[in-house]
Amino acid sequence: MTDKPPQLDSLFLAALEIESVEQRAAFLESACGADPELRHQVQQLLRSHELAGSFLEQPPAEYLATILSEAFTPDQAGALEAGLAATFAEDKAVVIGHVGHSVLKSFGQTMHLPRVALRDAVEQGNEPIVRPKSQEMPDGKSDSRYQLHGEIARGGMGAILKGRDTDLGRDLAIKVLLDQHKNKPEVVQRFIEEAQIGGQLQHPGIVPVYELGQFADQRPFFSMKLVKGETLGKLLADRAEPVADRGKFLGIFEQICQTMAYTHSRGVIHRDLKPANIMVGAFGEVQVMDWGLAKVLPAGGVADEKKARDQQQGQSIIQTLRSKVGSDSPGTFGTVGSQTQMGSVMGTPAYMPPEQALGEIDNLDERADVFGLGAILCEILTGKPPYIGDDGTQVFRLASRGKLGECFRRLDACGADGELIALTKHCLELEPTDRPRHAGVLAERVAGYLESVETKLRETELERATAAARAEAEGKRAESERRRLEQQQRSASKLRTMNAGLVVVLAIAVGTSIVAGQFWRAATVARHNAEQSAELASQNAKLAEENEVSAKQNEATAVTEASRANEQTRLAKVNLSKAEEARAEANRNQTLLKVERDQSRQRLYFAEMTLAGIAAEAPAGLGRVGELLAHWGPDAHRSDAHRSDAHRPDAHRPDLRGWEWYYLDSQSRNATQTLRGHVGRVGAVAYAPDGQRLATGGEDNTIRIWEAATGREIACLKGHTGSVNGVAWSPDGVRLATASTDGSARIWDVT
Repeated sequence: MTDKPPQLDSLFLAALEIESVEQRAAFLESACGADPELRHQVQQLLRSHELAGSFLEQPPAEYLATILSEAFTPDQAGALEAGLAATFAEDKAVVIGHVGHSVLKSFGQTMHLPRVALRDAVEQGNEPIVRPKSQEMPDGKSDSRYQLHGEIARGGMGAILKGRDTDLGRDLAIKVLLDQHKNKPEVVQRFIEEAQIGGQLQHPGIVPVYELGQFADQRPFFSMKLVKGETLGKLLADRAEPVADRGKFLGIFEQICQTMAYTHSRGVIHRDLKPANIMVGAFGEVQVMDWGLAKVLPAGGVADEKKARDQQQGQSIIQTLRSKVGSDSPGTFGTVGSQTQMGSVMGTPAYMPPEQALGEIDNLDERADVFGLGAILCEILTGKPPYIGDDGTQVFRLASRGKLGECFRRLDACGADGELIALTKHCLELEPTDRPRHAGVLAERVAGYLESVETKLRETELERATAAARAEAEGKRAESERRRLEQQQRSASKLRTMNAGLVVVLAIAVGTSIVAGQFWRAATVARHNAEQSAELASQNAKLAEENEVSAKQNEATAVTEASRANEQTRLAKVNLSKAEEARAEANRNQTLLKVERDQSRQRLYFAEMTLAGIAAEAPAGLGRVGELLAHWGPDAHRSDAHRSDAHRPDAHRPDLRGWEWYYLDSQSRNATQTLRGHVGRVGAVAYAPDGQRLATGGEDNTIRIWEAATGREIACLKGHTGSVNGVAWSPDGVRLATASTDGSARIWDVT
C-alpha cells in the first residue's frame, strides 16, 4: 500500500505552519524534491484552505433557489472558526526556563521569601510508599524544585512517584515512564498522549495534570495532584455484604457517570473503567484515574483515511493481542483477567465489552465506556464484576464471547430495585447500538432514579409526621374529655352524699321535737339546714360551671394542637414545593447542558463541512468527501448504511444538514471519471490489488496502465498483434497477464 496520502497530509500541515511565502516555497522545494506532482497537490490544498471560509458563506448559484433566505450568523461564523482551530492550527507558546527549575532558589539569592506550609487534613492520612529507593527515581539536581520520596504505585507504562513541589509547598504524584520503555517510540507516544489528554480534561472528577517535563535521563514525566483516599474496588471489597451502604455507592456511581459524560462530550473514551481505577477521597471527592488507555475519537484525518482504505480493500479490522499494529499497540504488559492489558486488545477483561475483547479498536466509541460503567454498577449491586473465571484466559474468553448469562442471574437475585437492574442490563447489552449512546444518557437516568428515591423518602416522612401529629391531637382531646367526665361524676357523688345527710338530720330533728315537744326548735333547725342545702347546691352549680369552663379550655388546647399539626403539614408541603423547584432547576441545567452539546455538535459539523469542501477541491478528494459526510450519522458505523441516510436525525439529535451537505453529497455520488487514450473499443479492464492502478486492453492492440485516483496514464504496453480482450493482475500487483485475439497470452513486469 502506498504511503503517499499520509505524506501529502504531513507536508500540507507542515507547510500550513509557515507564514512567510518565501520560506514556504523553499520548504516545498526541499521536501517535494523531484516530485512536481506532489508539490502541485500540496499547493492546491494550501489554496483550498485559504478559500475555505468563502465555501460556506456563499452557496453555488444553482442551489440559491432551493435554500432559505436566512444567512449565516456571526455566531455560526465564530463556531466555524472555533471548530477549525483544533484542525488546522496549534497554539503558540513561549517556554520560560526549564522544567523543574526552582524559582524560589533564584529569587532567594537577592531577597527573603516566605515558606507557607498548611497542616495536613487528619482524615486524609499518608500515601504509602512501597519502594522508597525505586530504580525509577532519577538523580536529583541542585536547582530542581521537586523532591522525590519514593514509588507509590506502578503500571504497564510508568511508575507513580510521590514528590513535593518545594516552591509551592504541596505534595505531588509524578508519573514517569519506566526505564525499560524509554527507547520505544510507540510507548513514549502513548505516555505523552496520556499527559496531554489529562492536561486538557478539566473536571472535578479528573485528577489535574500540572506539568509535562523530562528528566535528565531523557524519560518524560508529568506531575499531578496527589490523591489520597481509597479505591472504589477496596471499598466494595470491605463491605460485609453487597446490600450494605448501597445508597452511598450509588451516589459515588452517579459522580463517575457525570465525569465520563464530560469526557465523552470532549471526544475522549477511557477504555479501562473499573472500581480499581476510581479513587474516593476522605471528603467525598470521586475521581476517575489512569487515563493510560484513553483514546481520542477520530474525527477525520489519517485515522479515517486508514479505516476507509481497509474497508475498501476488504481487510479485517479485527486485531489480536499480539498483532502490535496501529496506533494502539505500545506492547503487552499484562495477561491476568483482572489486570489491564495493553496492545490491540486493551483493558481489563472482567469489565470489557465484547467489541473491545475482540480487538475491534476502530469500532470503539463511547458505548464501550458505557459497558464499563454498567460493569461497575453490576459489582456495586452483586459484589462481583460481569465476568468471573478461574484464570485470566477463561475471563478473557467469556468477555470475547459476551457470556453474560450468569451475570444476569446474579443481578436478578441481588434484591435491588427493578429499575436499577434493568439499567445495568441495558448498559451490558452485547451490541453497542443497544446500549445508551454515551455516559451523559446514563448520568441522567441515574440522577433521575436517585431523585425519585429521595422524593419517595420525603413523602413517606411527611405522611409519618402528619399521622403522628394527628394521633397526638386526638390523644389530648380524649384525655381532656375523660377528665371532664370524672370531674362531673365526683361532683354528682358529693351532692348525693350531702342530700342524704340532710334527710338524716331532718329525721333526727323531727323525732327530737316530738319527744321533747319543742316543735319550734325543729323548724328552726330545718330552716337552717335548708339554707345550708341551698348554699351547697349553689356551690355545686358553680363547680359544674368551672368544670365546663375547664372542658372548653381543654377543647381549645386540642384545637390549638390540631392547628399546629396542620401548620407542620403546611411546612412539609412548602418543603416539598422547594424540592420540586430544585428539581425544575436541575431540569433547566440539563437543558442548558443539552444546548451546549448541540452547539458543540454544530461547531464540529461546520468544521467537517469545511474539510469536505477542501477535499472536494483536491485531486481524488471526492472519496474523502463521502467519508466526512457519513461521519455524522447514527448508523455510519454499519456497513449496510447508505451514505445519503447517514445524516438522518434521531430522537436525541436534530438535523444539522444544510445546503452544503446536500451539495457535497450530490458531488460525491455523481462523480465520474473518463479515461481517454485507446483507439477503438476497450475490451478488458482490471484494477490492481492495491486499488491504485487500473489496466485496460483495447482494439488498438495496446495495454494501458492508469493511476486510478487521477486518471493519469502511467504506461502503454505494446506487443500484441491483435485486439486485447483480457487483462489480470498478479496478487502482489507486480505482474500483469494479457490475452489477445492473435492467439497469444503475455505476462508483463509492470515495475
